[in-house]
Amino acid sequence: LTIRLKRPGDRFRHLGLPRASKLKSQLSARKVPREHRDQLVVLAEETRIVAVEGLPPAAAAALHDGTRQVLRIRIRRSP
Repeated sequence: LTIRLKRPGDRFRHLGLPRASKLKSQLSARKVPREHRDQLVVLAEETRIVAVEGLPPAAAAALHDGTRQVLRIRIRRSP
């Protein structure tokens, strides 16, 4: 897993979405201010995004009855 910032053209399918769409569009729809969008933390596995700060997890990374391990990530921002 890699922790990185959002990149132009990123696509993401979070839990509840029928298919992947541009991350930029999802953030815009959620009314995330533009000045914050480029600073959001993205957790990726190779080229596939698993989680984005402030959004539900990817459908493939969501908890289910067979889940055995959970990775909890806390993001702390300095003032």
